[in-house]
Amino acid sequence: MRIGIAGGGIMGRLLCHALIDKKHELTLLDQDNPDHQNCSMVAAGMLAPVAELEKCETSIYEMGMQALTIHWPRIINDLDADIYYQQSGSLVVAHPNDQAELLNFISMIESKLRHCEGVERRFVVARPRSVWPKQSIGITKLHHKIFRWIASAKRYAASQRRTSALRPRNDGILYQKLNAEEIIQLEPALSKFQEAYYLPAEGQVDNQALMHALHKDLLAKKLKWLANTRVSSIRSHQIITENETLEFDMVFDCRGLGANTFDNLQAVRGELIWLHAPDVNLNRPVRLMHPRYHLYVAPRPDNIFIVGASEIYADDYSEISVKTTLELLTALYYLHPSFAEARILKTATHCRPALADHLPKIKCTQDCIAINGLYRHGYLIAPTIVDEIVQWMESGRRNFPELWCFSRRVLC
Repeated sequence: MRIGIAGGGIMGRLLCHALIDKKHELTLLDQDNPDHQNCSMVAAGMLAPVAELEKCETSIYEMGMQALTIHWPRIINDLDADIYYQQSGSLVVAHPNDQAELLNFISMIESKLRHCEGVERRFVVARPRSVWPKQSIGITKLHHKIFRWIASAKRYAASQRRTSALRPRNDGILYQKLNAEEIIQLEPALSKFQEAYYLPAEGQVDNQALMHALHKDLLAKKLKWLANTRVSSIRSHQIITENETLEFDMVFDCRGLGANTFDNLQAVRGELIWLHAPDVNLNRPVRLMHPRYHLYVAPRPDNIFIVGASEIYADDYSEISVKTTLELLTALYYLHPSFAEARILKTATHCRPALADHLPKIKCTQDCIAINGLYRHGYLIAPTIVDEIVQWMESGRRNFPELWCFSRRVLC
């Protein structure tokens, strides 16, 4: 099958990675060059399904846990590249005056995790593309009964077992309260804090190295990569650029904010600071709760740290603001005073695509699939969404039917 994929971010690259080994003829169209600072490059690579429960739906947690336990280890192993990846958990701390923020954070997570207990992931069968009836052929009542019976049978079978992705690491512990001594055992640099919460199921990945490795791997497997090619629109079997119209058997739209297949997209601006702090040693990501923002620090090898927190609903790609810089660095100095001697390596800003409910969506017609709205959960859930799409293409099975929207009209 000849497949065209518009968009060279994490979603587009992972989709290519999943499909190229299935003997499809793939073409990826990217409006920038492969090393451009797109939305996927301007991220900290934190894989935090438990912490994100504070502000997201339980489906994000389920997709994230599945990605952490199943998909990311396989992808990293497949790439055979030097990519920093770990699952050592994360810590959540707060200033003594902001303990209410920490308690509210844990209470929200605890409430949503209770909702997840005993919930089995549904397996729903949809018609694969190969058996979709033509526009002129109606679906009989017998067809409806068959489809409903198959879906019910699959849901019943799924209810007999728990999805392995929902089983956390460390004997089922998803969060654990630590005292001062226990904090020092995990993170000696955080000795000033008297209590914290440890989230052992979380991890992180060097997303910049991952993006480069995916590009290199795809080129080695003979993917046709059309860089600096802006897609103006997508139609049935077609990707239309500014200079030509390309024909495919199947088309995917992974352009994020550049897509015109979604009407209600909004831009969420994120701002990051890269630091080198030779006197600070952290073994895992740390979050600092604050009434106005929740600072996160993602450590990388060689005492490199990525700091972020801001979330601004604005289509603004300008440089980082003084306000954000002061707030992030002030909070960082409180976290560890040796950050005062750190060197700022660079700053970066970009906008992420989000829908009104902050959940991703998969829009599907007979020959076009558009994926969008990954918000700030791109690296957390993209592998699971890719697996969801591949399963549907091969068998018609959908693990997360709430993400899907089917239509017979051309998407754009």
